[in-house]
Amino acid sequence: MTLGESITGKSTRTNGYASTKRQSALYTNNPSWNDSRSDLSLPNGDTPSQPRYPHIKDLQAKAELAIKNVDPRIPIKSLLANAEQSAAQVGANVSFKRPDRAYVEYLIGTELLLHTIPEHKDFPSVIGGRQEWQQRYRSLCKVSELIW
Repeated sequence: MTLGESITGKSTRTNGYASTKRQSALYTNNPSWNDSRSDLSLPNGDTPSQPRYPHIKDLQAKAELAIKNVDPRIPIKSLLANAEQSAAQVGANVSFKRPDRAYVEYLIGTELLLHTIPEHKDFPSVIGGRQEWQQRYRSLCKVSELIW
């Protein structure tokens, strides 16, 4: 097989399987099989007008809005669960190569861990009282050293 055969659309062999021009078009036109983030140039050679990720100020505003929606009067057990969920989401989003979402979760989790939970009325029971809450808070602080 020559380069000319593949350009003219004649049947080509890849890994022992015959492939036609029509089959190739079917596979490459399926959007779920192509990573849209990897193609940063337009067909005419221009760069796209939309950036790859949202602006950092937009991400910070999104996290700030999420934090404002957290009621500081909810039980501290729920706040600990929200912080744990944010820590888990940071890791998952990094694994899925979504640093923008990971950054938002990072901001939410950090705000919960450093400000919202310590300012809660039941925080003294976390530090000195309930063993379960104390263990969860300390494990979050350890995770925060690794992730945050």
